Amino acid sequence: MDSSTEQWMGLFHLFIDTAALDNPDQDKSLMYGLADTQELSNTVSRILSLMKDMFESRFSNKGHHTMEGAESFFSPTNITLFVSAFFEHSYKGIRFIHKASFNAHTISTQLLLAITLMGATCVSPQDASSAEGYSDVAEYLIFDGPEFGKVFNIDNPSLARENMEILQAAMVISVIQWSKGDVTIKRRIRTQRFPALVCAARALRLTQVTNQAVSDTESLDLDRAMAWLYLMDSHLTVYYRNPPQFKIAEACFGLPQHEELYDTMEPSALVNASQNATNAGLTLTLKSVIQRLMEKDSERFEELITQPFTLFGLFLVIATLDTCVALSGPFGSLDTALDRWKKMWDLTYTTIMPSDIRKSGYMVHALELWWLAKKLTQKPTGIYLESGFALDSTATFHEMVRELKGFQPVQ
Repeated sequence: MDSSTEQWMGLFHLFIDTAALDNPDQDKSLMYGLADTQELSNTVSRILSLMKDMFESRFSNKGHHTMEGAESFFSPTNITLFVSAFFEHSYKGIRFIHKASFNAHTISTQLLLAITLMGATCVSPQDASSAEGYSDVAEYLIFDGPEFGKVFNIDNPSLARENMEILQAAMVISVIQWSKGDVTIKRRIRTQRFPALVCAARALRLTQVTNQAVSDTESLDLDRAMAWLYLMDSHLTVYYRNPPQFKIAEACFGLPQHEELYDTMEPSALVNASQNATNAGLTLTLKSVIQRLMEKDSERFEELITQPFTLFGLFLVIATLDTCVALSGPFGSLDTALDRWKKMWDLTYTTIMPSDIRKSGYMVHALELWWLAKKLTQKPTGIYLESGFALDSTATFHEMVRELKGFQPVQ
């Protein structure tokens, strides 16, 4: 693990690709329903109206970021710029919002607000600073609002569009807030907001979503949202010693599939991708994959390795195995699982187009997680068990990695 690992750590925190912040293509700025100027003005009014009550009730409309400033920041021109920037630069790491069906005027105001703020962080330092200020308002507005609360207060809430969109909004704003580096905010996200997201996912039964309908692009958000939440849980466990919120026993959701179908923006390409995609083969849930990787008998693994996998899916699997290692065992089964995962990764990576690899963002660094897990299974004493409590920084993690670098085995 070298210096590129620490660079990737930053990308993982931000879930943003800032490698090529070129200006969005003019045609792209007219996508996502943004070409209708009259409707865009109405959409801006929705955002400002939503923020006004929170400004007055909780933030007293004081400080550097005021309601008057919001009226300037959330202009039709800026909304167009920020939404386009979100899909141009942030989308690689948080692909749980279907780009082709996104329309700024039909999605919930909370989700549009969160997307706008994240997009603004990619445009300029000045816009990023403003977005960070307004994200405090957005966090409370989303998590403490009636829409998010409804998911908890109604028996058996459905996977209705409005429920999924408030969950997605909460996920996006959590990423923005986490990326600030403020210890108080990070602790609030880790101890309050993320557990709330986990409870919401359970209430909506996302842990059981398998998305068998390939042609239903709207449903493709479901397993991706659940996969991202599980991935974030693993991230907090591995890097911050946070007790895991999810259990492998409940990870009955399907691994994300059909990347081409999910990413395409052209109607004709959508039809072709849908026709070429197939539901044949195993139903690959995270739980079933982990079980097959850890079994002594290799028969079910040999069946597994013939199935198609994505970099996203394999990244989630290795992050889950890292969580198992961080929780101290069983190391024999884990070492077998890690060797099998590496075989699957090598087979998958060689079949992926370079353009698809670039789209995968931080997931190409899965081998670094594999390296870490292998080192710790070979040297269990390297795990900082004395730091068995949750931390607010990665200092302990980096110290552990530095010691592991001097430990030779791993092939």
